[in-house]
This record gives sequence, C-alpha cells and structure tokens, in this order.
Amino acid sequence: MDKFGLELAVKIHEGDINSKRDKIAVVIHWCLLKKGLSFSGIGDNFSNDDGKLTEILPANWNQSDFTWKYRELKNKPNKFILKLFQDGEILNAILVRLSDEVSKDFSVDLKKDLFNDVELAGGKYHLVKEDDFLQKVFDALLKDFFPEPKPAAIENPERTRQPPIQPPRQGVPRSPFENPDPLRIEPRIGGRDLDPFGNPMGGGMIMEPPGRGGRHGGPGAGPRFDPVFPGMPSPGLGPHPGPGRGGPRGPGRGGPSGGPFGGGRNFGDELPPPGYDDMFM
Repeated sequence: MDKFGLELAVKIHEGDINSKRDKIAVVIHWCLLKKGLSFSGIGDNFSNDDGKLTEILPANWNQSDFTWKYRELKNKPNKFILKLFQDGEILNAILVRLSDEVSKDFSVDLKKDLFNDVELAGGKYHLVKEDDFLQKVFDALLKDFFPEPKPAAIENPERTRQPPIQPPRQGVPRSPFENPDPLRIEPRIGGRDLDPFGNPMGGGMIMEPPGRGGRHGGPGAGPRFDPVFPGMPSPGLGPHPGPGRGGPRGPGRGGPSGGPFGGGRNFGDELPPPGYDDMFM
C-alpha cells in the first residue's frame, strides 16, 4: 500500500497524541487527505468557514468534540463531516457527505491488540498491522465515496502486428490476371484473352483469335482466297458446287459464306473480274 505522507502527518501531530483515540483520529485524517479532501475547520457549520483549506489540524484539535469539516478539492461543492465518538472501548467514526447526506461508519475495538504496548510509554501508540488497519478504513469510509478507476483494457500486442483483413470485393470475379492495383476494382481489359482456362465466363484464344480457328469455331486461319471470276471455287474447299450454286464463299461479290453461325461474309473485298471497271465499287 502506498503510505506516502502518513509518517509526516503523524510526526506533525505527534506532540498532541495522548491516547489511542488521538492516534486513530490522526490516521483517519491522513486517509481523507489521501483521497483528495482538505481540512476546513472544527465543527459541522460551514457558514462560519473562512474558506481556508489545510492538511494540518489546528492546535486544539483533540481538546474539543471530534467533529471536523472537510472539502473535496476536485469537486468544491462536496462537503464532508467526520465525527468520532467513543463508547467504552469502542471508537466509532462516521463520515457524512452533505451534498446527498450519504454516510459511512467504521468502528474500532481499542481493547484488541491494535497497538504495541511496548511503545505506549513513549506516547507513539504504534499500530500493529498498520496496512490492514488502513485498508479497513479505506473500505469502510471512503470506497463508496471515491471508487477506484477501472484499469484501461490492454490491447494484445500480437494482434496489432497482424495486417488488417481486407473484406472481399463484391461483384468482381477473381482471376490470376486481375489488375493488382488496389485502387482499381474492375478486371483488366483483355483478361479473358489471356486466361483461356481459368476464367469462369469462358476462355479466350489459345493459338488464334476467337472465330479464326480458336475455341469458338469459325473459319480456320489461312491466306484469303480472291477468285478471278464469279463462282470460282476456293482451292482445298471441295469441288465446284455446280452451275447456279454459289461456292463456299457465296455467289459472286458479297455473297454469304459458310460457317457454323452463318457469319464470315465477304463484303466485296475480293478482286473484280477481268475487264470490270466501276469507280463506285
């Protein structure tokens, strides 16, 4: 227990300590000082108080009724009255807070082994098990008036070293080809072409662009055939379909061509027939 100032308080008033009651009164006085109270005068009437606060009892503190006034330094409206009275060998202490008239009391049996009899002749009245006695005074008189502050929660240092967990981004498919920039949330453009196997929306090209021999079908890759005359069959695409029927690339200029989706049309970029001259072609 922190007993800083107790020895000084007892030493200052030691010359006036003539009984066990005097010694206990000085010790309780120090307990009140420890909790932030200051002595304001003798008696219970604050109207004649001169406003002076001190830590030292006046010269006649043990020659009158043991009724003392205290004020709280941190909360000046709060006024306290300490009263000690003895009934036989029982010493009673009562502390009253005037703001709400709440009182606490504490009793001491002077016949018990509370003091060291060897030092009685010297007038010191040394307390036996002083720490236990002080704790009883604090618990009985002051604990409810001045509750101990709750200790602050100590954060786990191991927890502070761990990086914060980032919440998953909603609505964005995850891919190994996704842009690692944290400021961009959309997939990188062209990621499907570079991720032929892992993309859940369907892969892109493996060896060729889609529609040119890739996974999505379409005419295969190779050199484009330009016919010399209309209906000329393309080499490698089978025999001529016969008169009146278009070849694989369609009948004449801009005709429809084959393909699984009916696409792949040639929009007039084949070579014109010999001798054909059309400036608007």
